[in-house]
Amino acid sequence: GGDGAGGLGAAYASRKTELDDVIRMSKMRKAEKAKSKDDQVETFEKMDSSFAEIASLLSFRDKDAERAAEVKRRKEGTADPEDAEMDRWEKEMKTYLFDRKVKASDRTRTPEEIAKEEAEDLQRLEARRVARMNDDFDGDDFSDIEEDDKHEKKRHRGGKGARADKKKATPGKTGVRNDDELDESEDEETKKKSPTAVFTTDGLVYVDDDGKVVPEPDEDADASEEEESSEEDDDDDDDSLGDSDDEASADDTAADSDDSDDEDDGPRPVLEVGATIKGYYKVDMAYEGDTTWQPGSVRAVHDDGKGNVTYDVEYDDGDYEEKMRPENVKRRRIEQAEKKKITDKEREGAEERRKRTAAREKARKSIPFVFEVPTTLEALLELTDRHANTGTETSLIIQRIHRSNSVRLNRTNKEKMQNFMDVLLRHFIGVGDDIATDGDGGPAVGRFAQLDVLTHTLYAMAQDSPEDAGAVWGRRLGVLNRALGKKLRDADLGPSHDDDDASAWPSLGALLLLRALAHVFPVTDARHVVVTPALLLLDRALARAPVRSPGDLRRGLLCAGLCVEYTREAGRFVPEALAFLAGALRLYA
Repeated sequence: GGDGAGGLGAAYASRKTELDDVIRMSKMRKAEKAKSKDDQVETFEKMDSSFAEIASLLSFRDKDAERAAEVKRRKEGTADPEDAEMDRWEKEMKTYLFDRKVKASDRTRTPEEIAKEEAEDLQRLEARRVARMNDDFDGDDFSDIEEDDKHEKKRHRGGKGARADKKKATPGKTGVRNDDELDESEDEETKKKSPTAVFTTDGLVYVDDDGKVVPEPDEDADASEEEESSEEDDDDDDDSLGDSDDEASADDTAADSDDSDDEDDGPRPVLEVGATIKGYYKVDMAYEGDTTWQPGSVRAVHDDGKGNVTYDVEYDDGDYEEKMRPENVKRRRIEQAEKKKITDKEREGAEERRKRTAAREKARKSIPFVFEVPTTLEALLELTDRHANTGTETSLIIQRIHRSNSVRLNRTNKEKMQNFMDVLLRHFIGVGDDIATDGDGGPAVGRFAQLDVLTHTLYAMAQDSPEDAGAVWGRRLGVLNRALGKKLRDADLGPSHDDDDASAWPSLGALLLLRALAHVFPVTDARHVVVTPALLLLDRALARAPVRSPGDLRRGLLCAGLCVEYTREAGRFVPEALAFLAGALRLYA
């Protein structure tokens, strides 16, 4: 028991000792922190007293005067270059505060995604075109037809507005009338029609610009005028439909409006298919001719060549009658009151028929959106001859072939797109050669515009597959080099009088292709799989091809210019180009 009591006492004493040590250490830290703070305050006071003399020396500066002097130096342009540069920088940074800040709504699409989206759009448009040609309009919103109608209305309104401005021009004055400027009579009329509402002790009153109280404007009259104007617009829209049976019949009866219903006198004009008529319903089968006139339309016209005409008539109730004699058929007259009874449903039906007709005609006239890849130049020319009438349409076909069969869509398209690239290179040379003989060809052909589109297409194909593009261009340059070697060998034998184009220089089409090459591949590389062989080809022509005509001189100058263009950015030197230019100058020395 004694040992247990001694053990508890020792444990209590050790715990008390630990607590005392903790308290003592805490007091020591507080004392050190207080001493450190006192030392810091004393140091600051010493520093303030030390710098008091310097502060008194700086108190004489006039900051306002310094700012005014700085502004004056800026206006006079005598400020330091560093200050002027800083001012320009601050001014430019402040302009950024007024820039419109936007948030990124979507990530940047990859080239593969862009190519896929373009191909899907072409497939959708082609499916719609084929469906319209087959009279399948299910799910067709006719958005393109409505867009065409809007453009047509804008064009029509523009012409109508110009004619109205011409009529409203002030007599005795020249020039076009400004719509923003109103005549005095129009200004006064506007003032009278726009009184101002004022709250007074008597309530709400209306006053004009002179302060005179005027009667309250008649809102009902204004509304009626707006309704009348809207009705006039609706009538104009109805006139533009052009497919309703009532309108066609009204137009047909315009010339016969003075005639009576009794048309037995004089020869009867032959009715056309689709004309709205009244038929004497089955008069041959009626008892003693007891029948009535029924509305219908002509479905077929039969003429035996001897002046005897009969009609096949379909009545509005669905009945059908064949070979009716002209005296039993007469054109139906639609009165104005009956025309106004056309319901909204009938108008929509007429508009729907018009849109379908326009869509069908547009589909038949438009170029297909999806093509198979032509594997030869002859196939490409046959394709363009069948579907294109202008150079612009030819370029459009080439672009659609690339977009619908791009390598980015499917890597299996690599082989056929390689063949297509070689076809485009040959087509490029052919168009360039045509420029040498026939020129641009005018707006309908536009050979220079065709070359521009071909260059963009070749660049896009090179970006799709650079390795394949390098191989195709390399093979075509090899063909051009072999052709140049043959021409040089023929030129060494002497000029040929049998060949009209006996020049040893590359053709204009080949030179234009080499000109486009610099826009497809980088020309600054020390060695390039396409640019280096092209440069060697030009050097060979400049060094060995003879100049025997002004045409040869022009082609040589073009070759020299291409050499300079290839090497200018890289800072390289082409001695063949300088030697040719020196020789050309000696020719005219």
